[in-house]
Amino acid sequence: MKFLKFLISKAFFKNVLFITIISFVIVYGTLFFLDIFTLHGKSNPVPDFYGLSLYEVDSLTFENDLQYEIIDSVYNINEEKGVVLDQNPKPNFHVKRNRTIFLTINAFFPERVKVPDLVGISLRDAKAKLESFGLKINRIIDKPDLANNNVLGQKMNGMDILPGEIVEKGSKIDLIVGKITDKKTYSPSLISLSVDQAKIILDRAELNLGAIVYEASIENDIDSAKARIWKQVPSPSSKNVIRLGGSIDVWLKTIDSEPEQEETESL
Repeated sequence: MKFLKFLISKAFFKNVLFITIISFVIVYGTLFFLDIFTLHGKSNPVPDFYGLSLYEVDSLTFENDLQYEIIDSVYNINEEKGVVLDQNPKPNFHVKRNRTIFLTINAFFPERVKVPDLVGISLRDAKAKLESFGLKINRIIDKPDLANNNVLGQKMNGMDILPGEIVEKGSKIDLIVGKITDKKTYSPSLISLSVDQAKIILDRAELNLGAIVYEASIENDIDSAKARIWKQVPSPSSKNVIRLGGSIDVWLKTIDSEPEQEETESL
């Protein structure tokens, strides 16, 4: 009975009213504080940082109560070094104060890569391999050869470039590619020439150097440098014609040694 009387008493209602008021003040005060702290409903558009230097980014983020962080860099030869190339969030996206803007800038130095070995593979595979290394094809130079559509050589800026050489990413490589042709030429004379001299003559004639056979007395690089061609197949003759891209095999001896007797057709 006393409990029931308390529930309908003025004291009970005063306590309930007091608790309700206190709860309302606490909840409203908390929400009000959170609104102020988080700036609820207040946001500003993100500035456009594209093309700006880091010095300009510092100034602009300070003016707009923002932070920034560089998360990546790429190299674009068409843009100034160090400028912003991308940002997240994008320009005009509304954010609150102190939001961090993530930036990608143009690298100060280009990325460098190794040149792959392309000789001996098909043109199609060479293209794919170059792309995987971040390189490009500049020119495709056809050269008569029986290895049709295969890469015979690789050049850069007119000079031979070896696999493993370091170049800037995005560099352009010339590919020398074999092409079968029905055109023919006479077998040039390589007699008395060194291997290097023979290669020059054959290159001009659009032919290739085939097998190289050294006599037994040639034992080291010094001997090889002195060696000269004393026999070739096909032999030099106006009757011997070779399809462009074909090969000539050669035999070499040292200057001091006597060659084996070889019957060759006269011109």
